[in-house]
Amino acid sequence: MSTSKTRHLDHARVVARDEFYTTDDACTKEFSHYDFTGMRVICPCDDPEHSRIYRWFRDRYHELGLAGLVACGYRADGTGADGRYDLFGGSARHGIIGRYDGRTERIGDMDGSGDMFAPETVALMDHADIVVTNPPFSLFRALLTLTRLHTPHFLLLMPDAAMCYTQVTDMVRDGKARVGYSYSKRFYNPATGAVEHIAGAHWLTDLPVERAPFTADGDPDAVFDTYDGTDVIDVPRARLIPAGYTGLMGVPVTFLPFCDNTHWRLVSSPNLPGNIVPLLGGHPPFKRIFVQRVA
Repeated sequence: MSTSKTRHLDHARVVARDEFYTTDDACTKEFSHYDFTGMRVICPCDDPEHSRIYRWFRDRYHELGLAGLVACGYRADGTGADGRYDLFGGSARHGIIGRYDGRTERIGDMDGSGDMFAPETVALMDHADIVVTNPPFSLFRALLTLTRLHTPHFLLLMPDAAMCYTQVTDMVRDGKARVGYSYSKRFYNPATGAVEHIAGAHWLTDLPVERAPFTADGDPDAVFDTYDGTDVIDVPRARLIPAGYTGLMGVPVTFLPFCDNTHWRLVSSPNLPGNIVPLLGGHPPFKRIFVQRVA
């Protein structure tokens, strides 16, 4: 079983290039939509000397009306500059922590490695109001679980693959989370100093998200396949959702941002209600979520 001290090493075999930083532009596109007034923000996966997220909040501390800002970074004796960019290689050493109170910035060593799952970091999360970070994507699921146990609110960058996680879809279905406003494919690689294109990511949050509702204006007379043994239609592209249709339908997971329980309701995922495996002619379709228009 992985421990907090070895989890980074375990995941290195799964995701070799996890250590990318969010760009300044990506931070502005997402964070400018939210009200952080009076919040104590913690960035638990963020080297304060390099994290664009930490810098974004530090530079706007008074404008946002923050009550505190902390960032923690993991360090290992690896091959990156000063070992700081190899999140997975070598033995752990003291992590780095940055604090800003609107007047003074203090950056120094942590007692431990700065591992986001270590008691030292978790204790800081217990005293924060919101976790805002771009976690190593291989650790997104574990960090989301940890965050919900220790901090009231979260705003986490989520890899595209996570939109299929039952943990995520259940939260959206139950009104406990929404997909955020922006989509990111450009990330800063501190090892090269360049902005690179990698797999895309959305934000996931429990803060209010006000998005224009999706307007379904597809052909109301269009004929769609139905899942075996059901009258549930399979709609392969959201733009084809027939106008006025109120029945249950399977749509691509990319429709998840529009599931707000006001206009569109996520009913189930990845299976049909009753845990029925969706099949089309005996074969499973590409990943689907099952949604219904709210009357």
